[in-house]
Amino acid sequence: MHYLLGGRVFRRDRLSLLGVGLLFCGLFAQAQEPTSENDPRLQRGLEKFPEADANGDGVLTEKEAEAFQNARRDKKKPTKKRSTKKRNQSRCPVPAQAVGSYEARRWSDSKGQGLRYWLLQPAGYDSNRRYPLVLCLHGRGGKTEASQVLASKKFRQRYPAFVVVPAASQDNRWAAPTSRTKDSRGSSISVVFEILTALQKEFSIDAERLYVTGQSMGGFGSFGAVAQRPELFAAAAPIAGGWTPEDAQKMTKTAFWVFHGDADPTVKVTNSRRMVEALRAAGASVRYTEYAHVKHNSWSRTYASPELWAWLFKQRKGAVQRTENGQEKE
Repeated sequence: MHYLLGGRVFRRDRLSLLGVGLLFCGLFAQAQEPTSENDPRLQRGLEKFPEADANGDGVLTEKEAEAFQNARRDKKKPTKKRSTKKRNQSRCPVPAQAVGSYEARRWSDSKGQGLRYWLLQPAGYDSNRRYPLVLCLHGRGGKTEASQVLASKKFRQRYPAFVVVPAASQDNRWAAPTSRTKDSRGSSISVVFEILTALQKEFSIDAERLYVTGQSMGGFGSFGAVAQRPELFAAAAPIAGGWTPEDAQKMTKTAFWVFHGDADPTVKVTNSRRMVEALRAAGASVRYTEYAHVKHNSWSRTYASPELWAWLFKQRKGAVQRTENGQEKE
């Protein structure tokens, strides 16, 4: 008996053998997993991405290819934007023109909180002589012009002193009144106090002539440093800052010269006015300079004034003259 199959005539016995062969090939094809050896697509994948061969046997299976694709897809997914807070901890607060005169240092407190700072030593330092120290606190912008002025050759010759310029991270401020409960930022001034203590042990520093000055956030920090350590500083020069008047009573042992621009849109001039009024009422020695028509940057003009530095370096702890200076305007 003959059968017609695919346009051809087959005998029954040959058709049976052909059917068995076709059945066997079909089962073999179903049982055989696609790999780079029998699948051109996987072969091309192996040639392009040999690392997709997870077990390194030289053959890329469909499972290995799928796992490799998923891993690449996960790697390309957008990640959460990294915070700049830690990166900003290492920013240098000394302007580029003066940074070469400073030594970069790092301090870690008892709790492991680190703070970088820059130190300027007096020209021709002599350990048998005692030197004043100026603490310069930068503003939110991250720089302090005081550090540049004090590093100039003229000033180093006229006023040999240590200059300490710490760097606060962007998520921190120097200090804030305890009444500001809504301010979640950290404070760095406690670490700064530890730095000053360590430097006094390392170098010959006159404890009677420690000074603090700062601009903007550093102006707040200057007030805050005195409020937290009323016995530490002989003089303070806060610029474009402020503080809570309630602390004025405990800040009378430090001489102040406060500066602010009356057109400051960032830190309102009333912040300084209220502090000056409170300090005077408490009996502190206070000078106040308010610049007419000057906005937030009142520090460039202040730090360029020789009169400020002459006043500052004359101050000595325990020798504060309590005068009734009226408000000075320029």
